[in-house]
Amino acid sequence: MKRRISRHGLSCLLAWLLCSGLYLWIAHGVAQLAGDRNNAWHHYESLVEGFLAGHTHVSRAPAPELLALADPFDPVSNDRFRMWDATLYRGKYYLYYGPAPAVLLMLPWKILTGEHLPQWSATAAFAIMGLGALALLLASVRARHFPAVTPAVLFFAVVLTAHLSWLPVILRRPAFWELPIVTAAALFWWSLFFLWKYVTAGRRLTWALAAGVALACAPAARPTYAVTVGLILLCFTLPWDRPMSFAIRARRLLPLVVPLTLSAIALILYNYLRFGAVLEFGQSFQLWGVDYRGQSLFSVANIPTNFWVYFLTLPETSPYFPFLRTAWIEGTIAGYLGTEEMPGLLFTLPAIVLGLAAWQQVGRTARSPAEAPLRILLTAASAGTVITGVFLFCFGGGCSRYIVELLAGWSLVTGIGLMAFFGALATGPRSGLSRAFAKLIVVWSIAGVWLASFEFRNFFRATQPDAYRLIALPLNYPGHWFAEITGQKFGPVALDLFLPPKFVPGDTVVLTSGRQNVLNKFIVERPAAQRVRLRIAFNDETLITTPVMAHSGDYIHVELHTPWLYPPRYHPYWNRFTDADQRRRLQTNTVIATSAATITGESNWLPDSASFEPVIVVPKPGVPTGAFIDRMTRMDPFKSVAGSPIAERPPEVPPPGPARTY
Repeated sequence: MKRRISRHGLSCLLAWLLCSGLYLWIAHGVAQLAGDRNNAWHHYESLVEGFLAGHTHVSRAPAPELLALADPFDPVSNDRFRMWDATLYRGKYYLYYGPAPAVLLMLPWKILTGEHLPQWSATAAFAIMGLGALALLLASVRARHFPAVTPAVLFFAVVLTAHLSWLPVILRRPAFWELPIVTAAALFWWSLFFLWKYVTAGRRLTWALAAGVALACAPAARPTYAVTVGLILLCFTLPWDRPMSFAIRARRLLPLVVPLTLSAIALILYNYLRFGAVLEFGQSFQLWGVDYRGQSLFSVANIPTNFWVYFLTLPETSPYFPFLRTAWIEGTIAGYLGTEEMPGLLFTLPAIVLGLAAWQQVGRTARSPAEAPLRILLTAASAGTVITGVFLFCFGGGCSRYIVELLAGWSLVTGIGLMAFFGALATGPRSGLSRAFAKLIVVWSIAGVWLASFEFRNFFRATQPDAYRLIALPLNYPGHWFAEITGQKFGPVALDLFLPPKFVPGDTVVLTSGRQNVLNKFIVERPAAQRVRLRIAFNDETLITTPVMAHSGDYIHVELHTPWLYPPRYHPYWNRFTDADQRRRLQTNTVIATSAATITGESNWLPDSASFEPVIVVPKPGVPTGAFIDRMTRMDPFKSVAGSPIAERPPEVPPPGPARTY
């Protein structure tokens, strides 16, 4: 007899298919960048080639120029030659991340098909497989513990868990760093599923063996899971309130211990063959982009800072899509390295508080033997988050991709908490209000993940421009209407630069737009007394620069036109330009004009402005500065800038009135 899929099973399957399709679509965006052999898109493919050649180093050889350097680990001198974040040891390149992604998927694929499985494909595949474990877990937990939960609630529990995992964000850049993190998280989720099956299906040794294999492979992707593996191993001995001989407990653990032991031996041998040390994974010889040698990367003193960074930071707001600009935070205590794109989880993902509902439900049924499997599952998942959190919070920095590891366990707990809330807890006279609040934070969390995904390092705009335009243009209308109502002006600016009489050599950033790592800058350089040079830069890359100019007074008048003085390219502001060539010039041309020189350049890649007005960098009190802006005035964008035509004619007559002054 054929068994028909239930409504709950169908809703769970649809949620998994929907989120899996989104994972694949996101990751596929970078396929067009995979031709860059010097970036981080092929590290694991090179490792596969190395394994096939019978050695542990990658197939790519270090550049002779790198090996010829007096200090090949100096990030300044090796910048043009290094393989990004690889490990350099005795003239060979290695990877400091574990080999599991290559061994489990990419190497078999290469052997069977003769073709490489790209890193982005492997990352998406592990994400989809890991989500499959979460979906099966949630469906099984619902059937056993929350039978009153509707198919719609189960659907959103799977979708919410898929988003709280943070995978929609880091799959924007499925490169060398992200692949092992996603692999380890997927293996962790499957180990939880096998643990669940073990405690609910008669403690069959086959489930223990499957869990042992998953647990054995997780540290081979990310060694940070080693402690988590030990704790989950103990969960297979729960509950401890039942009398049981040591021999029986040991026999139950044997299917787990055997693959774990074999994996540990393999990792020890792998490290010894590479570096002659069993605990050296290669980070000691890593080619960093910053020189971290001599710095202590782990300290308990970092825990308070990282807790604040991960949970309590607030993103910067912007009137332009995607509206929330994740924060980059410099070191706040001695030895703290800083952060990369932290969203502030309590703000971005407020639904994580629903995980407490799962534990509340367990507390209400603490004495029920029937609830023991749920208690064991929640213990293992929550402990994974706590252990990973302690490790990550001791690290001297925070990073968006680490959120996958941090929330791997808690995302499952939250999915269960959502079902517990709507299936058992949201009762009483205020249940309507509490349910509405829960729905609100679920919707906000899913939206927050997508906004963070759209924002992540501008990859969405660069890799999927058609989809970006389709989403950004309508969502930018409210900001456009607000700008028109409040009389915002865009376009060239006239600047009065003050150059202090006391000569201060070096560069001074006086005007910016964007945010860290995607920052537009107008820079004043003082190479010598009574000499000045002006330039426009994107991050550290100079786009245009004037020659060194002499000046006799304290002020220089500059007229500046650049695309980041306008709204982003996909914005209703540009609808008024029917002449495509005119619009292109405004969006690509940069002009610096002074009485001594007018310099023009063109660039198709400039980060979008992040606010209506660029940021005037104000000198810090008591700190000498080479220059600062004394006055900035908006100019007519449809006239020339010091004789350099930008737009030959306005698409409409600009409203009369004086230019705004700041």
